[in-house]
Amino acid sequence: MAPPSPSTNSSSNNSSNNSSGEQLSKTNLYIRGLPPGTTDQDLIKLCQPYGKIVSTKAILDKNTNQCK
Repeated sequence: MAPPSPSTNSSSNNSSNNSSGEQLSKTNLYIRGLPPGTTDQDLIKLCQPYGKIVSTKAILDKNTNQCK
């Protein structure tokens, strides 16, 4: 599954400017349907084309230790 192309339309971005002029979201993004073996590093690779990544966290099932 390939990630969608990054959008260059900044008018749809509702986040506020920070001191460096970049626009950052103040919310979390939850992604459903990831493969069970998805890691934090996989999430970084998946999301990097869309901008700066502040943090990632793959939510793991306690019993299987696999991504939910």
